[in-house]
Amino acid sequence: MEWNAVEKEVLNREPLDLLDAALAASGIAAWEELERYRLRTSILLQRFRGTVGADLPPIARARSLFRWLWLVKPRRYRHSSTFLLSQVLDAHFDTTQVVEGNCLGFTQLYNVLGKALGLRVGIVHIDEAFGQGPHVLSALYLGNGDMDVENIFHRGFDYKGHLDRPGREIWGDRELVADVYLSRGNLNLDIGNLEQATEDYEKALQLNPRYDKAHLNRGIALAALDRETEALKSLGEVPVALG
Repeated sequence: MEWNAVEKEVLNREPLDLLDAALAASGIAAWEELERYRLRTSILLQRFRGTVGADLPPIARARSLFRWLWLVKPRRYRHSSTFLLSQVLDAHFDTTQVVEGNCLGFTQLYNVLGKALGLRVGIVHIDEAFGQGPHVLSALYLGNGDMDVENIFHRGFDYKGHLDRPGREIWGDRELVADVYLSRGNLNLDIGNLEQATEDYEKALQLNPRYDKAHLNRGIALAALDRETEALKSLGEVPVALG
């Protein structure tokens, strides 16, 4: 498994910088390109502050950010759209592009912007939601209670629909970035790019060693490459319920 120079630097930072790590997972391999996307993020923040203002209490700031993103792109969600933060940012600056991303892409964007605005945000992962498989959304941490931010609905702020859902799990930034690598691996697996899929799953496991889906899918890719011993080892690290 090879890490490019950007990945080596940003994915080993403690604490992890979500913006840089998500961009590295998007495939950004040059520092100049990383800086370009940092600038785009700063411009978005300036536009938000110029429209809404910055001197708001945390919950009002979080709600205003959510509403502003939907106001800028009112038809922004599609399940099959991009999960890469770089492409989500590109879409924000493309006035001809209506669709912007999926739940993973949106959660990265909301959390990156929220952190820059001083909000305490995390991630909720659900094994199955809306009959479409695994799902992620933002979690907002407030002094008087927490709330879910469902980024795929324009009325998803303080969303109650996932609170008692089975398979609900709280993630950190590393798990979120690992999910980007998992999604990259799944795309490569679907098109038969097995070596690249295996590498993507390995990167996901570097960030989240207990990520069962990455172990499982890595095993499937290795088996397809006739690397039986490695495949069995990877599959053996998956709980029986998933295997």
